[in-house]
Amino acid sequence: MNPAFKITADKKDVTALIAQRLVSINITDETGLVSDTCEILLDNRDEKLEIPPRGAVLEVSLGYEDKPLTKMGSYIVDDVEVSSPPLQMRITGKASNTLDKNLTKKIKAPKSKSWHGYTLVGIITAIANNHGFKAAIDEYFKQIYITHLDQTDESDISFLNGLAQSYGAFAKLSLGRLLFFRRGISVSENGKELPTTKFSATQISDWKLRVSDMEKFGKVIAKWHNFATGKEEDVFAGTGDPAYTMRYKFVSPDRALAAAKAKLAEFKRGAENLNFSTTGNPKLSAENKITFTDIKYLKNKNWIITSVNHSLTDQGFTTQVTAIIKLSDVE
Repeated sequence: MNPAFKITADKKDVTALIAQRLVSINITDETGLVSDTCEILLDNRDEKLEIPPRGAVLEVSLGYEDKPLTKMGSYIVDDVEVSSPPLQMRITGKASNTLDKNLTKKIKAPKSKSWHGYTLVGIITAIANNHGFKAAIDEYFKQIYITHLDQTDESDISFLNGLAQSYGAFAKLSLGRLLFFRRGISVSENGKELPTTKFSATQISDWKLRVSDMEKFGKVIAKWHNFATGKEEDVFAGTGDPAYTMRYKFVSPDRALAAAKAKLAEFKRGAENLNFSTTGNPKLSAENKITFTDIKYLKNKNWIITSVNHSLTDQGFTTQVTAIIKLSDVE
């Protein structure tokens, strides 16, 4: 199968122009609020290419001839580089989660706000609504209570990223939605579970599995806010030392205990990280689920993609994947 692509710039089809000069197209998709990127490298040996305007919107689709192409996303051009030798032009764009460029700037603007007596869901929903996004939030976070939290000279997107890191989650803006889910959960833009892609040994190459030990704790302590007394109370999972105390409070003892048990299981399993290459597959993206049928060290496990790089050149189309174990496999 011959690789194929389509690119529009501000809705104008520039595929034919780019095809004559294409060196490579690289699309990177990652979990979290790290901006997904598109990088297009072009042959400019005759110096006829004009530098495109920053802010131009590129829509990129990849796939194969005689088959429907897969739209990879919309990207706002924010960097152009001309270099020599050889004389080339490199155009880089960051994913546009909304085509309203003013809205994109607004969510990155520093602001100060005090969040008092909110649930975690309440904070995320308020930020989403303020920027015209619809919030899709993991059920796991719907009973976390926050007594007080200050956002000081910090953009909403940076503040969301901090919340995600604090609560073991990933936050992502995608197609008009703000997703906030636990790391290792596979969900689509509308918050629904994604299908699984199966691989055999013959379909991947250059794979590498790394298994590392995590810090060991004998007990995990979780706190919950007793609204009847106004006091914090503790529950715990496991026995022995050392003890790990979760940083946030829940609104019920049942939810706090479930979280403590999940965290203890996470500590026990260690960390498994996988990297591999495969023939170009434009349908693979961050948060997709994958399994393996016949590789001893990889099979009988469910994996979640954390980052994927699609590379299309005159040599062919390849996809590089990084993945971790699916969360439900360790709880």
